[in-house]
Amino acid sequence: MGRPVVGIYASAAPTDWGPWRGRPSAVAPAALGAAVRRAGAIVVLLAPGEDPGLSGLLSMLDALIVLDDGEATTAVQAAVRDRGVRMLVLDAARITPDSTVDDCARELAGLGLAVR
Repeated sequence: MGRPVVGIYASAAPTDWGPWRGRPSAVAPAALGAAVRRAGAIVVLLAPGEDPGLSGLLSMLDALIVLDDGEATTAVQAAVRDRGVRMLVLDAARITPDSTVDDCARELAGLGLAVR
């Protein structure tokens, strides 16, 4: 059996580095991706927003992680339900820029991923 593929639904946020300063970007906490990789999964970052290909992409995932910022959950919930993909909704207030890989790893228990 291959490694599970876990999507992380990114948030749209202005950046604060280099030529991207102040421009909207698709972002997700690096510590969350590291925790998923440490659990042995492959990480796929999904850009936020309407995407007619989302349902097809979801069928390639074993699970999807969404940081609940109020809009992301609504945007993907129906597509996830239709595809039978496991979804873990994390409270965006609990996974902050200061969250460590270990903090994120504790949150992954809802997906059944054992982080080493």
